[in-house]
Amino acid sequence: MLAARRHLFGAENVDPGTGAVSRGQAIVSWFGISSFAAALNGHVVLLDAFIQYRTERPGYVPTSVDELIALRPEAIFLGHGHGDHGELVSRIAGATCAVLVGTPENCAQFDAGVKALYGDERSLQCVTVTEEGSATGQVVEIDAFRPDICITAFRHVHSDAVPPDPDRVPNIPLFLPDPGSYIVHPPGTPPYDTATGLSGDEGGSLLFQFRMHDFAVVWNDTVGPAKEAAPDLFARMREIPPTDVMLGAILGFNIFTNGFRDAAMYAEAIQPQVFIPNHHDFIAPDGAQDDWQATFQRDLDGIPADVRPELRWIVNPTDYVRPSLLHFNIDDPRWAKGDPERPDGRCG
Repeated sequence: MLAARRHLFGAENVDPGTGAVSRGQAIVSWFGISSFAAALNGHVVLLDAFIQYRTERPGYVPTSVDELIALRPEAIFLGHGHGDHGELVSRIAGATCAVLVGTPENCAQFDAGVKALYGDERSLQCVTVTEEGSATGQVVEIDAFRPDICITAFRHVHSDAVPPDPDRVPNIPLFLPDPGSYIVHPPGTPPYDTATGLSGDEGGSLLFQFRMHDFAVVWNDTVGPAKEAAPDLFARMREIPPTDVMLGAILGFNIFTNGFRDAAMYAEAIQPQVFIPNHHDFIAPDGAQDDWQATFQRDLDGIPADVRPELRWIVNPTDYVRPSLLHFNIDDPRWAKGDPERPDGRCG
């Protein structure tokens, strides 16, 4: 455990005797698509559980399934159950007894995976966020980590393609893979684990907000055309407590007709101070997404200047497992919301 936590969260942030991670910090290590190892005010969790090119290109991401198990996460928060998000949920949860936080459908889906991997005597521990078949936009408060972390979640819209938006100028990114990555990390065997409970109804997609003192981070692992599919969803986004950092998916099926519009609309509604992209290493996983920064910035520039977030771009494989890159002091004055008694702001 100690070695895994020192690697994923930085040796200086981990107690050498107990392996406890320093409180008062939010430390996040990206390991592919929308998956992050996170130490949130001392609590170790996973956000999704998928290692990009885990077996197809060994060494592409500097972590492993064994290391994520050794991390001993308390919980796995799942945005949705597709293979590139939930492939390792059953394997890690079954080995560590980490609690899955997701939809009721996710719980059934990955409990079957735990049993397939570890036998019928092993069961998945689960905290369900929404009711089965719940409507988009249902806001739920999760009490499992109070008072250290206050958590708000709601079901939102998975990525989908819709016709070009007549209200926006087309802003489509280019796909220019870096051939050097193919030389260093040549393709090999297929990446997916075959016994992880990935089939079945996943129950929709979830967006989470984690609040620690004055600091709040939103994480969403997909981004959909809410303008067309669920326009009331933007009101739900505006109603959650203020957000400081957003780990937001930017890539979706709508990219081919509307570029990064959906991610920019999510950002405009949530209004984070800092926006950090994820899921942009999926279609063009070999360095191409570093060419997308300017394209995405153009969509962000459409947000009014007083609420436009700072863009902190990350690029694979360079920024995989770099805990110093996404390390935030939760009591930094930058995050102060004003009234510490405001119920929709400070946590703890």
